[in-house]
Amino acid sequence: MWNRYKISCQTCEKITNLRLQIPEKEILEVSFNCLNCSSEIKGTLHVNLEKSNFHLNMKRGSIVYGHPDEGDYFSEYSDTIITNKPSTEFHDLMLPTLRLPREHFHALKERKDYRLLFSDDTWDDLKDLTRAYIKFDKSNIEKLGRKILGNKNGYADYLDCTIEPDFHRIYFLSLNHMIYPWIDFDNHKDFVLWLTQNVFIEKNIVALREFVDVFDEDVCERIREDIGGLLIRFIDLRNYFLYANPVELKNDGYVAIHNFNQLKTFYTDCFEFMGKTSQYVFCLQNLFERGSQNNVPLGSPKNVTDAESFARLKHGSKLPIIELSTEANFKNLYKDCFDNKLRNGINHFSVKIDEQTQLITYFPLEKDPTQEFTILYIDFLNKSLELFNSVLKIGQIMKMVSNFRGFGLGG
Repeated sequence: MWNRYKISCQTCEKITNLRLQIPEKEILEVSFNCLNCSSEIKGTLHVNLEKSNFHLNMKRGSIVYGHPDEGDYFSEYSDTIITNKPSTEFHDLMLPTLRLPREHFHALKERKDYRLLFSDDTWDDLKDLTRAYIKFDKSNIEKLGRKILGNKNGYADYLDCTIEPDFHRIYFLSLNHMIYPWIDFDNHKDFVLWLTQNVFIEKNIVALREFVDVFDEDVCERIREDIGGLLIRFIDLRNYFLYANPVELKNDGYVAIHNFNQLKTFYTDCFEFMGKTSQYVFCLQNLFERGSQNNVPLGSPKNVTDAESFARLKHGSKLPIIELSTEANFKNLYKDCFDNKLRNGINHFSVKIDEQTQLITYFPLEKDPTQEFTILYIDFLNKSLELFNSVLKIGQIMKMVSNFRGFGLGG
């Protein structure tokens, strides 16, 4: 459901004709900049879900009345779907939800509904479960996992924790239960099945012992802590990712609620984690394709002769070597999301975002600081979510490593 408000800017008094989607929650903070003078206009939408009514209280700017089609500027605002950019042109007669491609509409709506399914309290439980998993506090892993999963959805048979792999399983069942609506579910599931059916198998057991020996308890705990920290941050940032989707919708491209400063740090830290752990992916790639973690692929630089020399490289230099893999599941961990230029531009060098067009401009090259690159904010959201999906895939590898260390392939 959508409603229209005409709002006068408190500074220049220009009128914005705001088309606002009524959310499925009781309070929505509405904030945007006047297209004329850039002053912030903001208010709070209160929704009575039981009585299906709502009202908008303005904090800066004021609601004015008159013909519903009047306005100097026309803007659309939704907390879940991307819309047209603010402009001086009258609203598209078709609502943003109806402008979605027919073949994608139901899938996008279902994804949104699932993303909004869990309460803030349940997300807090997942954060506490993650903290327990970092310390491998078995008592609280089982307690919080049972609380999140309950005995429904076919999980009852998986909730008895007696041996160590059971605690890994209940954590990842809980994690996947809540995170799958946010990431590319099929892509993630296929990766896990590929690991269990093609990599961590009896045929590779000798090479796997060599690989797993790298992971003492300190290494495992450190990686769990890194992934857990990123997961907790994602939970806190998740509402910004409501717009992110694997489907490209290029006709509309505006995100009403955004926080580039926090999200660029999240992307950077996911990038750093994937760079640090790429040495383990490289080892597993060599093991799977060439029988030993130190058998590097043909075409590797001369200074990369084994796993240790690969680990010493700068993160940005690692991707071309990973891409020498013949296995798509290894390459896809980094493909299209592990962007060294983007990371350098938003983290080390100059970056700016145009609030109206939402075009991010960054300057990543130290040798040529005037050369600019651009990415739309919605594309940056999708790239960030894909990179976070790769972080979670490293978690799946670590789960299998931990089980192998303690119980072998049958654990």
